[in-house]
Amino acid sequence: MKNKIKRSEILSWAIFTIIVSSVFLYWRLTTHSLSLYSIIDALWPAAMCSVAFIGILLNLRILIRKA
Repeated sequence: MKNKIKRSEILSWAIFTIIVSSVFLYWRLTTHSLSLYSIIDALWPAAMCSVAFIGILLNLRILIRKA
């Protein structure tokens, strides 16, 4: 049985990642000076949030299929 990821799930993941990363980046740039370290430091939590969001989506798909 193959698990295919739908386009809507990819789109929701991408929108979520863009929103979270832009919020963290805006916060980091308004509180600190602009440097490569501050950009990486701002995008690191956004990357972790997107990984967690993908995990939640995949777990929900598994739970829905088992029900």
